[in-house]
Amino acid sequence: MSRLKAAVTALEDPAASDPFTQEIVQPVADAPVEKPVVNEPPTAPITTDQLLQLIATMQAQTAEAQRQAAEANEKLAAAIIKTTEPREVLKSTKQIAAEENEKLFEENARILNKRRKMAIKHEQDNCDHIGGCSLLGEMRDLQGRTSILWHTTDVGVDTGICLVCQRFFRPGDPPDAQGHDYSYWRRKPSMCRISKAGVRTFLDPVRAMEESYLHDS
Repeated sequence: MSRLKAAVTALEDPAASDPFTQEIVQPVADAPVEKPVVNEPPTAPITTDQLLQLIATMQAQTAEAQRQAAEANEKLAAAIIKTTEPREVLKSTKQIAAEENEKLFEENARILNKRRKMAIKHEQDNCDHIGGCSLLGEMRDLQGRTSILWHTTDVGVDTGICLVCQRFFRPGDPPDAQGHDYSYWRRKPSMCRISKAGVRTFLDPVRAMEESYLHDS
């Protein structure tokens, strides 16, 4: 009876009837059950107001950086321009003294030149323009002839110069200190023989006559 039960058991579970299998086979524990992963919706990192504030901050930083860059460029340009300007040369005491002396000489020369012109003007205003009226002359011309040397230019204009005071006579001159104008002296006879240049023809004779002599500046 026991043998029949063993044979039935062997047919139902061959591993149970094998002594080697019974020693090796061990009960296997249940594998852990993995729970399904549920994807939760991501949360926003910043809000709209925070984003706008961030953009405004970045714009302000950009504007400040541009302003600083513009100031730096202006300073650099000013420094470059300054390097092109002539620098003051360091001078020794001797050079400074020489320059001061030169300025003093120039000032004295200017004063002397001004006085010379005033003396010449005074002499011309008080000159009679008569032959021999100079302080170095022995006697005045008995006929009252002038000491003016007249010259006729190539455009027909008569200009003169007094051989005593070196005054020039030109058409259009204002009356002198004696109240006499150009025409008065031109009508008077002269001790000097008149000189004359060649004759030319001009398209505008009036303009040529006006520009034929130099005016005092």
